[in-house]
Amino acid sequence: YGSWLDPKARQLSISADELRFLESLAPLIGNTPRRVKRFVNICHLLLSMAPPLSDDDRTLSERMGTCLMAAIHEGLPLLAQHLGSRATGPAAAAATTLRHALTGLSGPVGLEGQQFEVWLKKYNAQLPDGSPHLETIPLERLTSRWNMTRRLGFNAGSNQNKAGPPEKQG
Repeated sequence: YGSWLDPKARQLSISADELRFLESLAPLIGNTPRRVKRFVNICHLLLSMAPPLSDDDRTLSERMGTCLMAAIHEGLPLLAQHLGSRATGPAAAAATTLRHALTGLSGPVGLEGQQFEVWLKKYNAQLPDGSPHLETIPLERLTSRWNMTRRLGFNAGSNQNKAGPPEKQG
């Protein structure tokens, strides 16, 4: 195993809450078997990497956020690039929450943002009363493994996703 994989794969255990959340991501991923399989494989790899991701947040754990970003990258790649750049680029300090990063989108990324908003509204409606909505979460909760997610994803014609040696996570 590489030093970036958890040899015991403890992180592949998925709680009932995480499974429900992963199932809710289906509209973001797409409905082809190939996309679903790619998403599952990417999540398995991202969750098995060391150091382990936290699962301590009831609104959206770091594990769930990583899988959400993988789903967005698979089905809404322009939005994923936007969120990734807002979390890691020069505007990172200003984009503190998911809502802030979704504000003011236009053009093709705006269309993907609208698709995501439909999913977000439906997901938030299912949360128990008084639960914080997902758009209030820190953007970093989604992007802790963004660089690896970006490398593992596949967008035809894009050179940005060519896998190289694993990056150091931390």
